[in-house]
Amino acid sequence: MLGMLQIYRDCCGLIERVRNRVSDWKNKFLSFAGRLQLVQSVLSSMHVYWATMSMLPDGVIKEIEQVLRNFLWSQGSLQKGKSKVAWDVVCLSKNEGGLGIRSLHDFNIALLSVGNGRSTSAWYDNWCDFSPLITSLSPGMITNAGFTLNACVGNIVSNEAWSWPNEWSNQFPNLAAPSLVNNVANKWVWSDVCGFTGNQPVHIDWESILAAIIPESKKKTIDIIVMKLILAATSYFIWQERNARLFRQEERPVHKLTEIIIATVHMKLISMKFKNNSKVLKHLETWKIPLGMLNLA
Repeated sequence: MLGMLQIYRDCCGLIERVRNRVSDWKNKFLSFAGRLQLVQSVLSSMHVYWATMSMLPDGVIKEIEQVLRNFLWSQGSLQKGKSKVAWDVVCLSKNEGGLGIRSLHDFNIALLSVGNGRSTSAWYDNWCDFSPLITSLSPGMITNAGFTLNACVGNIVSNEAWSWPNEWSNQFPNLAAPSLVNNVANKWVWSDVCGFTGNQPVHIDWESILAAIIPESKKKTIDIIVMKLILAATSYFIWQERNARLFRQEERPVHKLTEIIIATVHMKLISMKFKNNSKVLKHLETWKIPLGMLNLA
């Protein structure tokens, strides 16, 4: 709704980081096994860009995979047209005849399911390449390390690092700790934006918000349109803010994010066409849009 071009532009930094990581001159002297290990390492460390907030555009995924594919098959020179095996086959597990490289699309979906880590089982759910971890760790090993069998992903991550024993890292090579969503800040932003509209949010977690909106999403009423715009803008700017804090050490206060979201929705409403009725007029008043600025049928 905010436009895939805008999201693609935000992901350009990710694409460039991948290209820079694999195009280092020292990597040109790696063997095929070394290049394969580097590709797996790059994919493992990149996940913090989209850990739970957004599905990457297909164009971004294709461009990243093209960089990695060219690096893998062209001896590190990033030349096109050297691939010996289809990328879909490369992404199969080694038992299935592939090289065990994760599919970015599938990995993205898996990370979106982790969220803040409080609803995903650390040992039994399928949230990473080695999942379920219970197949590699016995119940005794888990409890001896100080965890319970009911632990969630959030219980085994602290400050974007694993809080488990160091020797477990040998069992799960190249598995980077997920960057979990700070739901407290998210809820403040969502509550403030909803408060601007005069409605106190009934739901403040993403799962409940989506569950409430999706059944109504096809309706064309002004209430649903405004709510979808608010949800889209809030999701996008929280995702953008998260990347800024992680990679540029830049931080905006909650009230500033709220202002940006409200301004974005305001501008979008002005550009849309609505029927002239009491509900529309009420929203005009709420969003402080002069009657003459809106395109009314």
